[in-house]
Amino acid sequence: MGDSVARLSWDTVRAEAISLAEAAAARRLVLRLVGSTAIRLSSTEAERLIGELRPPPKDLDFICRARDRGGLRALFAERGYVVDRNMLVAMEGARYAFQKSESGLKIDLFVDRLEFCHTIALGDRLERPGVAIPLEELLLHKLQIVAPTKGDLVDLGVLFYLHEPAAGASFELARLIEPLAGDWGFCHTVESNLAKLVRHAEEGGYATLGEGAGARIAARVRALEVAIAAAPKSMRWKLRARIGERMQWWQDVDDREGTY
Repeated sequence: MGDSVARLSWDTVRAEAISLAEAAAARRLVLRLVGSTAIRLSSTEAERLIGELRPPPKDLDFICRARDRGGLRALFAERGYVVDRNMLVAMEGARYAFQKSESGLKIDLFVDRLEFCHTIALGDRLERPGVAIPLEELLLHKLQIVAPTKGDLVDLGVLFYLHEPAAGASFELARLIEPLAGDWGFCHTVESNLAKLVRHAEEGGYATLGEGAGARIAARVRALEVAIAAAPKSMRWKLRARIGERMQWWQDVDDREGTY
């Protein structure tokens, strides 16, 4: 089955992702993409750039509203997806996994919030139009990863190359900072990853994006670093900052195949 997944083209994965999102919308169900596929589909330029730098994804990550879980399970079943019953029991409705036997394509479905190294609650922003969650949450989703991969750095670099974090810009600065100003752990992980992005850019890691790409990305990342540092922090943030790295500041993320 792994070989069949590897052979899936981006066109096939792309068509399936959009088809599922549109089918859900037709039933008045909210289904939004997250992760690398969502970043690719955020614009034609993002799709082109990431397509040149990363292989097609082997699975699709979605998030939905709690009240839409039943309808989406029915939709996926109609499309030939089989639910992972071990995860169904273990996660008690907070997360689902599905797989399509004929292609091997997998789906992870998160409910209301993204629970990884840090938690991102979407609230009513989940209902914003589009096939994916808003750009700010797409960026935060990648920045909350404690140990980002080369692929994650590609996704982040493309996002910063195409979008500027500023008031009224593609990345609304206030929305990016809000969840960090009250959570030292989340903020610390983001700041660490921003520093990694600057180093990667300065070492030529984004040269394939075009002349001046590294400088543009580094400048935008630094601007976000300055804004985060200057933002007022909650008392909870300040108290946790005193402990620092002496206590683990992120949630462990279990590998699904190993755990379930």
